[in-house]
Amino acid sequence: MDSVEVVVDFNLPQALVEVSESISCQTESVLLDGSGSTVGDNIDYLWTTEDGNIVSPVDSLVVTVDKGGSYTLKVTNNDNGCSSSQTVLVFEDMSLPEYASSVSGILDCNNSSVDVCVEINSQYESIEWSIVGENGCVAVDSVQVTGDANAPYAVIESSGFIGCGVESVVLDGSASTAGDNIVYLWTTENGNIITGNTDNVITVDKPGVYTLSVTNELTGCSNSESVEVIEEIVLPDASFEYNVEYNVVTLYSVGSAGAVSTWTYGDVTQSGDSVAFTFFDNGTYDICHYLENNCGIDTSCQTVEINAILPLSANVSQNDVACFGYNNGSISIEPEGGILEYFVNWTGPNDFTSTAFVLSELYAGEYYYELVDAGNHKKTGTIVLTEPDEISVKINVFNATGANNDGAIDLEVEGGVPPYTYLWDDGAKDEDRTGLGEGDYNFVVTDSNGCTYEDSVKIIKTSLDDIATFVEKFEVFPNPSFNQTSVELKFDEKIEGSLKLVDYTGKVIDVRNISFKSGLVSFDVSNLSSGVYLLKLDSKQKVVVRKLLKL
Repeated sequence: MDSVEVVVDFNLPQALVEVSESISCQTESVLLDGSGSTVGDNIDYLWTTEDGNIVSPVDSLVVTVDKGGSYTLKVTNNDNGCSSSQTVLVFEDMSLPEYASSVSGILDCNNSSVDVCVEINSQYESIEWSIVGENGCVAVDSVQVTGDANAPYAVIESSGFIGCGVESVVLDGSASTAGDNIVYLWTTENGNIITGNTDNVITVDKPGVYTLSVTNELTGCSNSESVEVIEEIVLPDASFEYNVEYNVVTLYSVGSAGAVSTWTYGDVTQSGDSVAFTFFDNGTYDICHYLENNCGIDTSCQTVEINAILPLSANVSQNDVACFGYNNGSISIEPEGGILEYFVNWTGPNDFTSTAFVLSELYAGEYYYELVDAGNHKKTGTIVLTEPDEISVKINVFNATGANNDGAIDLEVEGGVPPYTYLWDDGAKDEDRTGLGEGDYNFVVTDSNGCTYEDSVKIIKTSLDDIATFVEKFEVFPNPSFNQTSVELKFDEKIEGSLKLVDYTGKVIDVRNISFKSGLVSFDVSNLSSGVYLLKLDSKQKVVVRKLLKL
């Protein structure tokens, strides 16, 4: 299916015509000027008339006409076909002056002259006459007549009305024509003028119609204007409307305009046609409106209910301290309900105080807050920021024996937030180390919050086996062990003694009595926790030790 886009263009061109003057005996033609109309390459113009006569081309902006009548200019936008037009009237004044003439007598043998009198009944500029002699010659003469027929004008401004305490009104005619030859006269049939009636400004004290006549004594021309002074008694009406938004009541006077409004609630007073009262608690409140003008005072009271104020509450969020002794805790409080605006006061450990709604860089401890709104409602609470116990590590060191790399380190970590990770300076990441030779071993323990503990362990060589020369063989296998481990023993003679399995605290977990020259002893370690344990051979007042790593 094909589609087309339709563009809407309703822009109307403008037709605007100005008329230069009227056609008269002195002005035989006038210009009609349409140059104030819309112009453009896409604009056409057409002048038409039914009772006039257009002298110049009818498709131009400005045309000449030589007859009174109605003339219309049509302006067309050829792009959208829209057009507009304006019609003007050209007035034509071809009327002849009006006059009446008379002759005082007859020219005869007894009367060599007569008076010719011409009485002109319309406005004129000059008088011209001609005399035809017996020989047919004509003598023409004229006289210029000047006059002043401009009438003065009268304008009255009134200061108001009479009534409700207003005993008099000023009528001001000072905007009327003024001059040495101008006189004023105020008259009234049903009112009362209490000042001079020939001044241009007077004072009256009674309702009625007052007329100001303004006369030019030189020309005898005059003009007048009348104004009515009324008695107006408008009693005030204190009726009012209101609307409630949360805790704000806005009140509107609907009574008499021009009066003074006073609003009261309790000991609070406001003035104006529209006011607002703010309330801090739900309830019913009596509000009164006093409306006063010169005619008296009216009172209206209404009971307004406030029921939308919510209890003051707070949404509190917290981030506990991540590491022991750190100050990276935070608290934020977001007030709700109550009355805007809000204020908060905090106290905490180490003499901490604040008035902020978002707290940061806090140490662990109890933080007490008091939240107060604009209505003095209060909300209190205590926020406890916790911190993990300090990371502590118990280090069990098993030194290397002789030239063997059989040293071991057993770490027991407490505090912080498990799980932990371990990093040794040789790159190892195990908690416990075995097969170590003599040397220094540095490690870092990191908990799940990123808190760290660093320390160093030193392993030295011992010569314990050199002292117990009666031991020819003391082997532990498998080592490390999951479930069971065996110990193969061989001595240079039959001995009496014991073989003990002990933990890092020295607690004896299991013991076997020895009474042979050579033999095999087994231990069940399946229920033991992972870690390093010791196998201690005790005989002939000597102790020989081997390490066992339980997986």
